[in-house]
Formats: sequence, structure tokens, C-alpha cells
Amino acid sequence: MLAIFAVVYWSSADDDTVSPDVGTIRVVAAGQGPAPVAISPQSTASPAAVPTVQALEAAIASRFPMLRDATVQCQGQDCQLSASLPPPTSDREQDDRQAMLQGDLDRFLAAQGYPPSGPAQMDEIGDDEYRIRMPVGRVT
Repeated sequence: MLAIFAVVYWSSADDDTVSPDVGTIRVVAAGQGPAPVAISPQSTASPAAVPTVQALEAAIASRFPMLRDATVQCQGQDCQLSASLPPPTSDREQDDRQAMLQGDLDRFLAAQGYPPSGPAQMDEIGDDEYRIRMPVGRVT
């Protein structure tokens, strides 16, 4: 069985095996396979790879089908994601909803080149139904 360990290495003057970038995450896999990979949280998506707003909306709808009417509006590099979140209809949907709200959506947006620039706001619009608004930036 392949065990994967993610370890955060902080740069230090006396350890030359550590990446010089503060906050760099190094993923180390035990067993046979490619060499370890370093991922810097500051380098999410390259500007050439940042999708258009329409492509981002389609990606959000595909990855998070529980979000309804997801739209992204931008003025320059400042954008806002808005979507409705209906009540869950099963335990599985409840688990997916919690995972999305506890970081999956933030990580997904950052990987797409639209990292969150502030906390999500949730307004209750019905019984266990919410309108989510989240400020995001656009990587340039």
C-alpha cells in the first residue's frame, strides 16, 4: 500500500534540503514512484491557465453540483462568486456540503486561479437554504 505524507517545511538557514519558499508543502510518497513534488501555495495557476469567468462557472457547476446558479462577476482583478445552496436531501449531500464549506471550494477556486480574498458570507434564504457570496481575486 502506498502511503503519502504531506509535510510542511519551513525554510531555515541551516537546512539546505528544505525549499527556500516559506510555506512550501513537500509531498513525499513511500514506495515505488516518481520523486517527491514540492507545491507552493502562492503559485496556484499560471496566468495563461486561468480560465475565463464562463469556464470557471462551468467548472464550479461540474465540481460542486449542490451549488445552484453559481455566477462569478469581476471588476478588474476583484471578483465575487455568488450561488445558492439548497438544503441537503441525503447524508451524502450533507457530507459533501460540509466538505465544500470547510475548504474544498476555497482550494478549488485557488487552483483555478481565483483564490478567495476574504471570508464567504452565507445568508439564510429558506429553511436550511443559503445564498453564498465569496470575494475572490483573479491571478494575473
